[in-house]
Amino acid sequence: MNPPGFWYSRTQAEYDQLPGYRELDGEKHPDDVAEAQRLLQEAGLPPKLKVTLSTRNCCGYPDLTVLVKEQLKENLGRLDAPERQARQGMKGTRNR
Repeated sequence: MNPPGFWYSRTQAEYDQLPGYRELDGEKHPDDVAEAQRLLQEAGLPPKLKVTLSTRNCCGYPDLTVLVKEQLKENLGRLDAPERQARQGMKGTRNR
């Protein structure tokens, strides 16, 4: 999603209606977090989900990967997510 305020973005009011983008007192909306947890449980995913977050090692992507990882851990509390950074494409990856 694009940040509000650009010609190609949604308005803040539109973002405020999108599940996963809504906030309450500066935090993720508790209804959205509860719905995400319900969907994970309904899908039968294990209590400690393990995924690998892959990212390019340029242009701020590694920083965004860290933010995504932190939000998933904070809001869903069930993520084990090592990061892999690609130096050149996805062939030259390394675990972090």
